[in-house]
Amino acid sequence: MRNLWIDGKNLQEMGIVVSGEGTYNAPEYDYETQSVPGLNGDLIKDNGRYKNITVNYPAGITQNFAKNAQAVRAFLLGYGAKYRRIQDDYHPDIFRLGIYSGGIDFEMGFLNRAGETTLSFNCKPQRFLLSGEFPILIQNGQALYNNWMPTKPLLLVTGNGTLSVAGTSITVSGTSGEFYIDCEAQDAWQGLSNLNDNIEVENHEYPVIPAGKSEVTFTGITQLKIIPRWWTL
Repeated sequence: MRNLWIDGKNLQEMGIVVSGEGTYNAPEYDYETQSVPGLNGDLIKDNGRYKNITVNYPAGITQNFAKNAQAVRAFLLGYGAKYRRIQDDYHPDIFRLGIYSGGIDFEMGFLNRAGETTLSFNCKPQRFLLSGEFPILIQNGQALYNNWMPTKPLLLVTGNGTLSVAGTSITVSGTSGEFYIDCEAQDAWQGLSNLNDNIEVENHEYPVIPAGKSEVTFTGITQLKIIPRWWTL
């Protein structure tokens, strides 16, 4: 039995130990089929994404059951519907983002001193690599190597000018100091100030770092850091 962390808190602090046999599955690719009279086979509509996946952790409490069960219920069910960071030591190099789903039904042991259950999370399909959370200081003309899936990075930009990531350009004007461009959320900000009016994105398509080698260039920008958000399935 191993450790499970939710938002950095180890559930062993509440007496929970888990098994990881439900953590090795992969998500379903999202597509639709349509039958057409007179045409053999179905037409396929590719939705270009993966569906969420249910990740199950068989779990148990063997000590101080009543107290620990109350703590686990409050911790897992008391935070509303939002994604939380999930890590376990079966996969020490990655984390998931998931929402706790369902209730908590304990199967009780002898004299109600212990109980077993399954903790189920509705997770985003990505397994995010811990290495993808660290900013990379970029030199002009530097190559990035993505050994995983295409990713939408977070850019930390200082200065005004033009930058190009994997062939997609962003023009920056009227800024002072370091600010963020989130290529997934398609948003730019500095502190509490929105800077979307200060950037112009080529063809309204924010950069994606594809698998393989990509080049990063910039003109006028004085410093560029990239948090790549590497992920795999």
